Amino acid sequence: MIYYAVLGPSPDPYPDPMARLNRPFGGELPPPRVYVLEPQSDGDVIVCSYAADGEFSGDVWYETPQDAMDSLRSDHADALSEWCETGTDDLREAVKIALIAAARGFKIGLPDGTGRGA
Repeated sequence: MIYYAVLGPSPDPYPDPMARLNRPFGGELPPPRVYVLEPQSDGDVIVCSYAADGEFSGDVWYETPQDAMDSLRSDHADALSEWCETGTDDLREAVKIALIAAARGFKIGLPDGTGRGA
């Protein structure tokens, strides 16, 4: 199962879906809006981050899901939502679910309204 968390503030501070067109090619990665935690077959996890417009903004490997969750909570404190199940093992679908939750004004620390809280 793939999980996601939304990085605040809410409402979405990046409402312009065309914002990526204004960034120079090969420049800095965009700021993350969502994190997607994808368990691997050997028990470790990869956490990918995506900007509000869906552009990839980085990835980090962790030994366990709990290590990933604890590290990101430490990095972002109260600006990170609770981790929620996406209901899918498909990464593209999980990213879409996370971005929709962010765009709908996900309230940090509260369930996203889908009933899929972690």
